[in-house]
Amino acid sequence: EWADPSQMRVVSIVADVLDDGYVSAAEPIFYLPFNLLPRRRMSYLVQAAGEPSELFAGIRAAVSTLDPDVPVGNLTLLDGMLAESVARPRAASLIGFTFAIIALLVSAAGIYGIISYSVQQRTRELGIRAALGADGSDLVSMVMRGSTRLVVLGLALGAAGAVFAARRLGSLLFGVRAWDPTSLLGAVVILGVVASLAAWVPARRAVRVNPRDALRAG
Repeated sequence: EWADPSQMRVVSIVADVLDDGYVSAAEPIFYLPFNLLPRRRMSYLVQAAGEPSELFAGIRAAVSTLDPDVPVGNLTLLDGMLAESVARPRAASLIGFTFAIIALLVSAAGIYGIISYSVQQRTRELGIRAALGADGSDLVSMVMRGSTRLVVLGLALGAAGAVFAARRLGSLLFGVRAWDPTSLLGAVVILGVVASLAAWVPARRAVRVNPRDALRAG
């Protein structure tokens, strides 16, 4: 509420302005002539092409030509201002990306170890089936089907949790969606391939073992 209200003529309409960082929403704004609301400092946005050092010298020379008593300071490139405004969110995103890579590697190692161990525990069973005349490829397919069902369930639950977490962290992202289907699909494919190898490698090794030795295992 203005202490000294006065009538003013509207000369144009402007859109909402993002004036408090990328996290906050754009808000309505209005502009006044300088003589109605004078300030000690003014900022100008200059659009030009060329080397920054040459531009800065030219801007100082132009202002000095108009009024030598007006100081010109704090000349900054727009790219630098934008980079500074998103420095903290970008650092947080980088840290999150690093932890995501570590989590992916740990998950892949854990999945490989658990599934590989569970298949090795079935060596005796596979030996009995082989001794009864089961074909080696059929045994491998049986193991792969059982492991695939478990892996698909785990990946589905993990993908749902990743989408939920990404939406919760969406405020740290600018210009991109809260979740990236390509990245999510890539992680699912990597973990799926690791799980398949974890089941296939020990299963192939188990069916190649002599049935007599397999029956003695465990």
